[in-house]
Amino acid sequence: MSDSSGVSAVDVPSARKIEGGKLEAVFLPRQGMLCASLCYQGMELLRRIEDLEAAGKKRSTAGIPLLYPWANRLETLGYAVAGQTVQLAATSPLLHFDEHRQPMHGVPWSMLEWEIVEASSVALLGRLVWNRKELLAIYPFPHQVEMRASIPDGALTFETCVTSFGGPVPISFGFHPYFGIPGLRRAEW
Repeated sequence: MSDSSGVSAVDVPSARKIEGGKLEAVFLPRQGMLCASLCYQGMELLRRIEDLEAAGKKRSTAGIPLLYPWANRLETLGYAVAGQTVQLAATSPLLHFDEHRQPMHGVPWSMLEWEIVEASSVALLGRLVWNRKELLAIYPFPHQVEMRASIPDGALTFETCVTSFGGPVPISFGFHPYFGIPGLRRAEW
């Protein structure tokens, strides 16, 4: 899962593995609950996982990240929703920008530390509490999100639950899997 230049999921002390049937997945709770490896019969199915440390520093996507609290891009550095107006800082360390300087994919996976609430050999339940000042400056809706990843019958499944701390929580999150064909470079697909 790593070449000599990178840090792989198995090198991360907090990595958590689940497995079922012929499928095995590795998650990084302290780095956004990133699914950093997905192997079928020992063959890696994910791309962009060769150097997770570098990807995290660049705030780029890798593996199967949860894009949160929004997926894709915001048109500008400001937005208004549910009675709140937010002006994002162009220099925020909690944002990733595309080549046009548009905020992209919410807070990068590498910047969000999740807590494992339940764990077994076939499932993980992680929780992220969205109540810290720096997170509320980007998205001012206090809440928690829980994500359960499981491999009940040899298929990876995600269940996501968002719970408000009293007010509206308008969200538009998503997952961005980077699948590959084992043994083939992308140019050969």
